[in-house]
Amino acid sequence: MLWAVSQLKDHVVFAWTSKGDLWHVLSPVAVVPPWGEYYPRLCTREQFEKLVLVDVLLEQTQGGLALASNSYGYGGHFSHSLRLGAGNPISFTASVSPECEFVRWEFYASGEETPFLTADTQFVDMHWTQAKNTVARVVTRPKDEYKLRLETEVADPGTPGDDCPGYVVVEDAKTIGAISYHGPKRYYPKDGWVRLRPVANPGYRFVKWDAKTAVQAAVLGPLGTRTEEDLRGLKKENVAVCMQGETAIAAVFEPMLIVIDPGHGGSDPGAVKHGYKEKDFALDLGKRVRNKLGELSNGAAMVMLTRSTDVDIALEPRSNLARDNRASVFLSIHFNGGRLSPEEMLILVRKQDSAGTIESEKRQVNYGQDQTFAEEVLSECWSAYKKASQDIYGKPPGANGGVKYSETAVLSDKILGTYADDGTLSCDISAALIEVNEMGNDEFIDKWCGDAGDPLIPRIQFRDEVAEGIAGAILRYIGLDCAMSAPTE
Repeated sequence: MLWAVSQLKDHVVFAWTSKGDLWHVLSPVAVVPPWGEYYPRLCTREQFEKLVLVDVLLEQTQGGLALASNSYGYGGHFSHSLRLGAGNPISFTASVSPECEFVRWEFYASGEETPFLTADTQFVDMHWTQAKNTVARVVTRPKDEYKLRLETEVADPGTPGDDCPGYVVVEDAKTIGAISYHGPKRYYPKDGWVRLRPVANPGYRFVKWDAKTAVQAAVLGPLGTRTEEDLRGLKKENVAVCMQGETAIAAVFEPMLIVIDPGHGGSDPGAVKHGYKEKDFALDLGKRVRNKLGELSNGAAMVMLTRSTDVDIALEPRSNLARDNRASVFLSIHFNGGRLSPEEMLILVRKQDSAGTIESEKRQVNYGQDQTFAEEVLSECWSAYKKASQDIYGKPPGANGGVKYSETAVLSDKILGTYADDGTLSCDISAALIEVNEMGNDEFIDKWCGDAGDPLIPRIQFRDEVAEGIAGAILRYIGLDCAMSAPTE
């Protein structure tokens, strides 16, 4: 028997068992049984009656065991939980398996996901002050393996909304050539390769990879070939990184910019028919398209006009504006000067150049995207024009002239695109030029401008519906149709 004796009046002797049970008597003398493990304690009767008992649950993982004791320096006795009072001493010991290494202790209040306390030493002595049940966890990691942290950033000029611009996918494990790539997991072996791929959310596109320190990366080629270089600033989407330490990598995204180009302007009136100038029609519709893009996307679309007033601007600066601001789409708005009957709407794309090595023969590298963009804009704009003609004026819409091919300089990838050091031309801007209709056609002029005695509202409504058709097509093309406002009844 172990006799725990107190010579102090009105004091209580009590003891904790290794299982967290309380053994006590309300007298100066306590007889502690010899079996089990007991830790005698002494306090006043008043303190004992106010004693707050809490449970500390010791969480056990494969990599490390959480051990604790009700006294300093006594850690190491395995137990699932301990019961103790506020202010009592407690000792924690992290027992780590041979194949792992210790990271930290984490202490969580019951039911909470964020630790209220962490400790980066394996042995921790403290006086317990928490008056609530707690979970103690040992965090470990495999030896010679590193954690990969993936982040996203938004490039200047900022974000069109508060949503995440995108995310990074860790590709499934795969062997390419002689190299094995690891799939998604928390830690990766030293010098192991991990394949990454950025995914942009609607309204954004991937720009480049970034990291605070140098990260060895590889651009994967055909038949297992690869080119190794620093990841920072790399614009290739599908890459692999080599784990040589704790690694933090950011995928940088940017908002998709829409550039609307109202044709002509200033001293260049464009077509002049029935007393109207093409430059005025183009500017009016360009502004309406800009406004509709903002309305339909709930402000998520980023839009830029090449001109917002009646000013002179040459063709190349219009294209350069889109190129220099990394636009995603470029739509030039025009009105034909002809007088075809019936009235006709059509859209132009730059025709495919002949292949060649000299500058004058380099091909339109973005031809396929230009074609798709033009088809989608023409389809929706024509549908809107057709519906407005019938609903507002009760007249036939005329003809859909389809997609035509042109040598129009403003659509050339040589101006919209950029050249690498080796002379390779690249362009990510989808570009088209829409000829909304024939300014020399009386039927079109009646719809677009109305007779002198017609009220203004039908003319405004007609133009707005055509602008909405163009805006809706652009938003769908860049993936922002998910943000489009629901139609109101």
